[in-house]
Amino acid sequence: MGVGGGFGIVAARSFGTGNETLLKRSAAGVIVLGGILVIFISTIGSLFMMPILKLLNTPINIILDITSLSRQNIWNNIKRLLEFLYR
Repeated sequence: MGVGGGFGIVAARSFGTGNETLLKRSAAGVIVLGGILVIFISTIGSLFMMPILKLLNTPINIILDITSLSRQNIWNNIKRLLEFLYR
């Protein structure tokens, strides 16, 4: 929510001043920076999910279910992002 709000403030300020060029640049920046952020957080989450769950003493059967579902969800989100960017 915080990052989205920050992106929205920049775009709203550009819109409010009527600066169409800055508005287009800020919209493009939102897409690029948002995409980078999604890929970065998804990768970190995917890499460190198993050690964190083991550290929390999560039972192995639950760890396997959670990691499988989470990785599937992460890669589906990346796929949707790429589909959005390359329409």
